[in-house]
Amino acid sequence: MEIANPKQHPRRKRRTKVMVPPVAAADGVATVAAQHYLRDALSRRGPATQARRLVAAGHSVAGAAEQAAELGKGYLAEIELASSVSARSGLVASSVRARPNGDPFHQTDDVILIEAGVSVGAVQVKNGKPAYIQREIESGKYTDVVANREAVERLEQVGALKEGQVPSCINHSGIQSTQLTAASTRKGAAEVLKATLEGPTWRDHVVPVLIAAKAGATDGVVTLGLSLVAQTVEDVVADRRPDFGAMLGEAFKSGTKAFIRTSVVTYSQSLTFLRRAEKAFSARLIHAITSSTLVMSAVVDVVVDFAFDVVAVIRGEMDEDTLLRNLGVNACGAIGSLVGVEIALAVGKKGPWLLLLVLIAIGLLIGGWAGRRVGRQIFDEDEKPILEPEPA
Repeated sequence: MEIANPKQHPRRKRRTKVMVPPVAAADGVATVAAQHYLRDALSRRGPATQARRLVAAGHSVAGAAEQAAELGKGYLAEIELASSVSARSGLVASSVRARPNGDPFHQTDDVILIEAGVSVGAVQVKNGKPAYIQREIESGKYTDVVANREAVERLEQVGALKEGQVPSCINHSGIQSTQLTAASTRKGAAEVLKATLEGPTWRDHVVPVLIAAKAGATDGVVTLGLSLVAQTVEDVVADRRPDFGAMLGEAFKSGTKAFIRTSVVTYSQSLTFLRRAEKAFSARLIHAITSSTLVMSAVVDVVVDFAFDVVAVIRGEMDEDTLLRNLGVNACGAIGSLVGVEIALAVGKKGPWLLLLVLIAIGLLIGGWAGRRVGRQIFDEDEKPILEPEPA
């Protein structure tokens, strides 16, 4: 009896392959960049000095960091918003970038927006309690304000702000930053201040790994959910009775692949950033590094698929010829996916961020399907028939 190819199940032959753009990889790199630049920003300004004085006065390192974080969270907010705009822009090949304003004489502008190398605007970042933010907005000193989500929601509830009047993210030419929250920026500032007081530790090496794993988990969960939806739709269209066990197995496999892929890409890009980054904030560097996300993702996809197939060979579920054919087919699929992405970027480049991501996902799916189809013709994947198990 010939060995069945696991990629073509003898009873449930599925064609649907869910591919989620590695959006979280860009966010992961932005987080690493924000923490990297924040440490130097805090060490040169008030928060770090305040924390050192508190430690000298007898406070614990953790306690001092927590207190100083109230002042330091504003610096993190500016760097975090600028990093996420630049990183997400790189992912979708946009020319938009953002950087914190380093000019102390123009503090009405906290984040400078750049498009095609030219300054095109700025925003003021407010990160604090609702009463403070309301007072600052009503002062009339600022043209564009971005405030933390908790305060904005509270002010909208009491009618002090109209819904959508003050955003909690930067949105320029369809590229949106991460949302600003006081809770996350305070926590992040406290962690960086604590690390600054303690000096370099083994935690510094673990942080990029944890951020990469978090990014991978984000894409993995989304992929798992979309895989279940896609398989359900496929069964409904084919008028088949759903096999929930098989569906969960395939969805878990897709989610695992997405987790590994995004984690590897995020970690690799983060190391590249840390190796090349200097103390001065570089939106250009963040943008350039994340612009390689989709290419790296396609390469990692092939490697991950190959690793899964090697395991199948070791288990005796696949022969070596099928392993090599699958490698060729998956490589063609990766090339097709990148072609699909290029077409999607050309079509939706001027559109909103979310629409562009949807187009990229469609480009990945259709391009990958076409590439694998061509690969099957080249590598003759269907040369061996799939046989049902012999009766006992």
